[in-house]
Amino acid sequence: MAFLFVAAVFGVAVMAGSGWAIRQIYAANASVPHLTTCPTGTTAAQANQEHCLLLNVGKNGKAQPQPACFTTVCNYLILGSDSRGGLTSAQQSVYGSASTITGQRSDTMMLVHVDIPRNLTTILSIPRDLRVEIPGHGINKITAALDYGPNESIRTVEALTGLTINHYIQVNFTGFMGLVNAVGGVPICVSQPMIDTYSGLHLPHAGCYRLRGKQALAFVRARHIPGDAIPDFSRIARQQQFMRAVMQKITSPLVSITNFQAILTALHHGVAIDEGMNLYDLQDLTRRLDSIGQSGVEFRSLPALPVTIGGIDYVEMQQPEASRIFWCLQHNKPLGKLGLVMYGTPPSPATISVQVYDAGNATEAQKVARYLGKAGFQVIGVKQAPAGLATSEILYGAPAVDEMKVLSAYLPRILVKESKQPPAGADITVVVGSGFQILL
Repeated sequence: MAFLFVAAVFGVAVMAGSGWAIRQIYAANASVPHLTTCPTGTTAAQANQEHCLLLNVGKNGKAQPQPACFTTVCNYLILGSDSRGGLTSAQQSVYGSASTITGQRSDTMMLVHVDIPRNLTTILSIPRDLRVEIPGHGINKITAALDYGPNESIRTVEALTGLTINHYIQVNFTGFMGLVNAVGGVPICVSQPMIDTYSGLHLPHAGCYRLRGKQALAFVRARHIPGDAIPDFSRIARQQQFMRAVMQKITSPLVSITNFQAILTALHHGVAIDEGMNLYDLQDLTRRLDSIGQSGVEFRSLPALPVTIGGIDYVEMQQPEASRIFWCLQHNKPLGKLGLVMYGTPPSPATISVQVYDAGNATEAQKVARYLGKAGFQVIGVKQAPAGLATSEILYGAPAVDEMKVLSAYLPRILVKESKQPPAGADITVVVGSGFQILL
C-alpha cells in the first residue's frame, strides 16, 4: 500500500512541474532507507554473511542483474511489518513497544506482479498463517520468516511461488499511519458497523468515513469483527477493499499534497526499500494506474484452508488452485476466476466489477459510482442505460450471486433482479432510475 500513497503524492508533484516539487521528491528518495542489494553472483549463504538483500536470483541460486522494471514483467514483495519501531510514547501505549513485542513479523504480505506489456497488475494476498518451509529454519507460519530478516521472507515466497522477486518494500506501523495522514486520509464506505476493540477500529454505523492513520491501521488489521467466519481471511478481504479505495483516491483529479514533510517523516521512520528502487520513478505507476483504470489492477488471494497441526492453527494451500495461480503468473497468463474468493468468506468488494447505468438520473448515477468506488468496488464507469432499462435495479447473472449479496448490502433500497443475460464486462450492473436518491 505504501507505494500507492507515495506514487500518488509524487505524481501530483511532477504534474505541478515546479522545481520545488522535484527537489522534494529527490529529498524523499534520499530520506527513505534503502536496503543494500547483493552484487550479481551472490549466493544465499554469502547474502546472510554480508547482510545484503538477495533479489532476482536465477536458477543457479545466484543474484542476477536487475531487469528494467518499467518495461517488462516485475515482481514486488510488499510486507507490512508489525515492528513497533518509531512509535511515539502515546502510540506505544496502544500498540506495544519494541521492548514488549520483540522481533518482527509480516502482518501483511502481498506479491505484486506487474506485467507492463499486458497493462495488468495482479496483487496476490498471502495469508500470514500459511504453513510453509522457511529455508534453513523448518516449518512455520510464513509471517515468522521476517523475524530472520527480509531475505528469508524473499526466499520463502520465491520457493513457494516459483517467481523471482525483483523489488522489496517493507512498511511498519509508523510508516503506514504517516503515509495515510500525509495524503489527507482515505475515504471508505462500509455496509455495516465495524467495531473491533482489539485493533481499536470504531466505525459505529454503515456509511462513509475518512480514515486517518490510527483508524486506517485498525481497519486493515482488524481480526475481531462480529460475523467474520475466518478472521484472517476477512481481514485480507478488507485490506484489498482498502487498497482499491486508495486507488480510487489517488487516480482522482482532486487528490492533493497535504504535507510533503509528513511524507518525508513517514518514509524515513517507517518504510524501507531495496536500493534498486528510485522513488522518482514511481510517478510512472500513478500514470499507469490512471491510464489503465481500475480494471487494469486485479486482486487475488492465495487459496487456503484452516488446519490445526500439533495444536497450532495454520492455513494450508488449497490445491490444485494455488499451483495454477503460480503457473499463470509465471507464464503471464490470465487467472480467470482463480483466487477471487477465500474459503468461508464473502468476496471482497475489490474483486467485484460494477457497471453503473444512468436511466434518466445522471447526478445520482455519478453519486452511486463514487460511493461504490469509496467502498472499494471496481467501478467500470457510468454509461447511458440501454433501451428497456428505466427503473432502479441491481442486475446480476446466476454465477455472481455471492457478488450480488455483497453489493446489495451497500444499496439496500434498490431492487435486485437476476438477469438471463448477465452484464457484459462487469459482474454486476446497477441501474439508477429517475426518482432514486442515494442516502449517505
